[in-house]
Amino acid sequence: LNIRSTGNRQIHLSDTSDSTTQGLFLGYDSAGNVLSYIGSSYNSDGSRIDFRMKGLAEGDSKMSILGSGNVGIGTTSPGSKLEVQGGDIEVDDSASGLILKSPDGTRYRITVANGGTLTVTAV
Repeated sequence: LNIRSTGNRQIHLSDTSDSTTQGLFLGYDSAGNVLSYIGSSYNSDGSRIDFRMKGLAEGDSKMSILGSGNVGIGTTSPGSKLEVQGGDIEVDDSASGLILKSPDGTRYRITVANGGTLTVTAV
């Protein structure tokens, strides 16, 4: 499926045997450079869905979901359910925080107050 407009802009689904970039190409700039791409791959490590921007190289991946369910932001090989590489994770709601589950199954929310004081509350 190709849906084209002027200047190489297109939505393109690819399933060709001569390409390792099979997936959904969401658009191209006027020079023909890929602006965004969603594709899947399968190799000895298992399956992976990549969300890439401004190129098709693995280094252009912004987010990857592995067949194991691990999600990586800034990495194509996350080692845990969520791995963020090269940046911060921000929670901007003072009533929200980070919830951790203890070995006995109790869940705790960690929040921060003005001044940086951390509070731990069972949830």
